[in-house]
Amino acid sequence: MITLLMRVAKTIPNHACELVTLLLLGSFACGGESAPGVDAGSEADAGVDAGVAQATVCQSVAGTRLTRDVIELRPGVRQELSIFDTQNEGLCNFLGEEDGSFTCYPADAGGALFFQDPTCTAAIVGFATGQPPSAFQRTDRSSPDGCTTTREFRKIGAASAVAGGQAIFALDANGACSALLAPALDYYLGGPILAPTAFVTAQAELVSPTSRLSGQVLVGNDGSSMCASPTVALDSTLDTACQIRLAGDQETRCVPASSAKTGFFSDAACTISTEAVVVSSCQLEAPSYARQNESVACGAVARHILSVDSTASIQRFELVAATCVNTSTPAENYFPVGPEVDASEFALVGSELEESGGARLQRQLFTSDGFVSFAGSWFDSSLQLPCSFGAAADGSTRCLPVTMTPRGFFSDGLCSAPISLALVDECQAPIGYFAAPGVLGTRMLAATEHLDPVFDLVAGVCTVQTGSFYAPSFEVAPSSFEPGETTRL
Repeated sequence: MITLLMRVAKTIPNHACELVTLLLLGSFACGGESAPGVDAGSEADAGVDAGVAQATVCQSVAGTRLTRDVIELRPGVRQELSIFDTQNEGLCNFLGEEDGSFTCYPADAGGALFFQDPTCTAAIVGFATGQPPSAFQRTDRSSPDGCTTTREFRKIGAASAVAGGQAIFALDANGACSALLAPALDYYLGGPILAPTAFVTAQAELVSPTSRLSGQVLVGNDGSSMCASPTVALDSTLDTACQIRLAGDQETRCVPASSAKTGFFSDAACTISTEAVVVSSCQLEAPSYARQNESVACGAVARHILSVDSTASIQRFELVAATCVNTSTPAENYFPVGPEVDASEFALVGSELEESGGARLQRQLFTSDGFVSFAGSWFDSSLQLPCSFGAAADGSTRCLPVTMTPRGFFSDGLCSAPISLALVDECQAPIGYFAAPGVLGTRMLAATEHLDPVFDLVAGVCTVQTGSFYAPSFEVAPSSFEPGETTRL
């Protein structure tokens, strides 16, 4: 079973750079890169075993305002989804503030902000013609130095009589109220800027403070406790945030958050090529790490972590029309990249199946010396395949197995009759299913071995192909897959 899992995990469609779709539990914003997955090949290193107790996985707790949508299969065994604010009657996302706290702002926020009056106090919000309005409008305003952003939210009310071509007003980048002709949009009344007390604020606390890696839970001022991203942790040894993914040694590790690197010249003669990270001058500290991605087997991406010399701020020079020009700006700082950091310095992360007590579905967990988090995928012991919850062909929510990925071949020696098949190789296991779009959800089609000759164009020549091929056939009934109902805490 373990060997099959390793191969199956590499076949998940639409995730060429990642092994498993890892659900961000809510929308915890950590201020850096988005939470990544684990790249293909990692399970071969970490192994997939059974026996982790379910009580060690973080579980959110509802407060007087915030609650959470979950798929709970049995007591204590759940997949956590979006966060819901009962007072604002909608989903909300946690975003970080300047003081280190977090605020759960409305997710349903859109539209363009305008005003009906020359003092820019009577707000209206424009939406594309025929588009339903969102519940809130959000505007981000930057401080004069660009280092601080203030988020403004307004409730959207009834339709406005304003129409395209009328005189309206808008605030420019400098805060001045200027007149303009209304674009051809549908307009709605906008309320006043909402006070901070209109939203739940939270402080981050550690989930497993005694282990090297610790997850985070956001404890709200309404008494709620919301688990943050399962793939982002704090590494107490390195004193930094890290992300669970494939490291440079092709082991699954918690890799430190890092900055992208770029290349330019560091001297006025444009003779010294330098790799460096570019950071905003608003950032008080230089980043500790840079990153370099490497494509490895089966479309996976391994992340190499490089050191950054934070003590040596440099200038950027570039050749412009054969002239060496200093292109440094006061808004940016530049730090040279050093040698690669040995991947063994980063915490190794394993993958195990949670104890299920005989239940059909088991959660796949990340584990690392006392640290445990839900990896976002399940294992169907009946099908012996990983699965993830989604809309099935009958519209119900079910744990749908991973599927084979087809590509184009030909069924004739002239390469004139296209056919869609999956080729079994080191990256594609014969796992039994194809996916197809349906009206209500995903249709699951059985994969059957294709025994007729297969051809493909090789260097312009129609050539017979060798190997084991599979084709989609009859549709599998949705009832074959384990259901899961979305409820609210």
